Amino acid sequence: MPDLIPHHVPRTHEPDDKGWIVTEYRGAVVRSWRYANILQMPSHPYDGKEFGQLSHVLGLIDHWLDHQALPRPYVWPVPDRKAPRA
Repeated sequence: MPDLIPHHVPRTHEPDDKGWIVTEYRGAVVRSWRYANILQMPSHPYDGKEFGQLSHVLGLIDHWLDHQALPRPYVWPVPDRKAPRA
């Protein structure tokens, strides 16, 4: 029988000295305060970016670690913008 993929559970810590709630998940750190969730994961293309939902950030971490790619509709690297039509 093949090994099952382990279920990853985020670990949430008490707020730090500035009031940010720190969540560790699969080697990444997410700092949360009110509606802001900032991803800290140096190998991730969205390292340092802010998101609105913690569950959204956790999904991006999962997809990046499992597939080394971002889920649709996210694209990395960001494609060049086409010139606007005249």
